[in-house]
Amino acid sequence: MVRWFKHKALSIADFSHARSWMIFFAIINLVNAALTVAEHQSEGRVPLSVWGSMAISVFSVLAAVYYQRRLDQARAIAGVMREPDSDPS
Repeated sequence: MVRWFKHKALSIADFSHARSWMIFFAIINLVNAALTVAEHQSEGRVPLSVWGSMAISVFSVLAAVYYQRRLDQARAIAGVMREPDSDPS
């Protein structure tokens, strides 16, 4: 099953969407962790759910980095340049 996912031909748009969703999930999980810490701040301890949210966020960021690398490879093969981060004008 893993081999099928690794060798599945994904388009540039698929990699871009996957990267965007992973970043979105990371942000949502970090917000969840921050809200949970704020709720339990008076207890002086960090709940287990916060550690879980942070672990999911780390996984999401690593997945986004992986998809960005694959996106760059797919664009290099296709001869498409990466979009600039800022407009030069």
